[in-house]
Parts: sequence; structure tokens; C-alpha cells
Amino acid sequence: MGRKRRVVPAAAAAAENRRLPEKLEELIEPQEHIRLIQQTAELSMKNMGPLYLVIPFMLYNLEPGPRSMLASGMPPDITENLIPVVWKDQWAPMKPFLLE
Repeated sequence: MGRKRRVVPAAAAAAENRRLPEKLEELIEPQEHIRLIQQTAELSMKNMGPLYLVIPFMLYNLEPGPRSMLASGMPPDITENLIPVVWKDQWAPMKPFLLE
């Protein structure tokens, strides 16, 4: 019986998350939603740190499959020149904390 009690709230939370877009539409206009997404993206870009640290960190904290997928969407200059050559000395100190 104890196990069912834990599953029901999790299922209810999952159902609520699926309804989130509908609930959001009830609270704000689509234009306001777009504005907030754009503002969030701008703030993220402004505060994320130098690209020579951020991009290797993003890539090398993924398992090989997802890493390959993310890298395939990046310009070849980033994955073939900037990360392994130009930026290597700058991000090398964090290498022990990254996945192989």
C-alpha cells in the first residue's frame, strides 16, 4: 500500500506537467510568452561565461551518443579547430572533471 501512495503523486505530477502549456496559455498571452523566452535566452547568453569553457563543458559532460548529436549541429570550425586546438589550453584544467 505504501508504494501506491508514492506512485500516485508522481503520476499526478506527470499529468500536470503535460498540461503546463495549456495552463500557461490561460495565464499569459502568446506574445508575452515569446518575449519571456527571448529575454531568458538573452540573459543566459550574457551570463553563461566564455565560450572556450562553456562549449567543451557542454560537450564533454555528455555520453558519446548525445555528445555526437550535439556536436553534429555545431559548425565544424568549433569541433575541429576551436575546441581541440585554439581553446585547448584554456579548457584543459577542467578536463579531469569531464567525461571521456
